[in-house]
Amino acid sequence: MEGLILLVVFAGGVLLYFLPLFVAGVRSVVHVPGIAILNLFLGWTLIGWVAALVWAVSSPLDAVGQARAKARQEPVTPVQALKRLVKPDGRAAAPPAAADVGPDAGDV
Repeated sequence: MEGLILLVVFAGGVLLYFLPLFVAGVRSVVHVPGIAILNLFLGWTLIGWVAALVWAVSSPLDAVGQARAKARQEPVTPVQALKRLVKPDGRAAAPPAAADVGPDAGDV
């Protein structure tokens, strides 16, 4: 039983230690490798860990992160979604490419 508690505490510590890296990965920021290096080598100091977390939160998003942020800000109505799936002559449109997904993909 004590071994299980020790394992849970250790796993929680590792997750907390790499929290800045997880935040950077989820946000899809540009500087993930730099944040990972800072967190790995200087995260054991409180200053290094806080610096990595601040960098992860304030770093600019890459293209994937920008697309996710834009999709969250501008909701698509069901009518707009159907217009993208059906051509004007009533036939089904081709599936959209990754770049065509989003509110500013244009009219079909």
